[in-house]
Amino acid sequence: MPSPTAPWSKNGESTTDQGVGRAGGVFLLGAATGVGVTLAYSQHKLAELAEPDGSRRSQRRLDALTRVLELTPAQREAVGAILKREEPEVRARMRDSMERCGQSLRDYKAKIDAEIRSLLTPEQQKKFDSWQPSRPRSSLPAPARAASPLTDEMVLNVRH
Repeated sequence: MPSPTAPWSKNGESTTDQGVGRAGGVFLLGAATGVGVTLAYSQHKLAELAEPDGSRRSQRRLDALTRVLELTPAQREAVGAILKREEPEVRARMRDSMERCGQSLRDYKAKIDAEIRSLLTPEQQKKFDSWQPSRPRSSLPAPARAASPLTDEMVLNVRH
């Protein structure tokens, strides 16, 4: 039995079809909003991690240790000195971790691109090859990109 159509429906869609379409649209809008919020939050957190001197990260850790361990003022000063002394090493290790992660992603992308390329005609392959370099390296805005090694200059330019 056909679905009843609304008297005001111009194209003969049933009210059920219209409701499903609206629900699907609301779902997609919610998903897009969720992705946007997650991306913005991730960028903010990454920018905090990529501070030039790591002072905010160290300060937060010192504050947490002071609160949880109930450090005395002398202990707080000593722990703070340790964290400050180790900031360059922490930053170097984080940079190394981000570079390795970026390389893994680039390697995976190259594997996918090779598979796609194998399906194309020789003419399409030429277009694909010439199109590749013009594409952005990432869909993420600049502060969240980890596709290339971070330089000190790049880290210094990441501010919120």
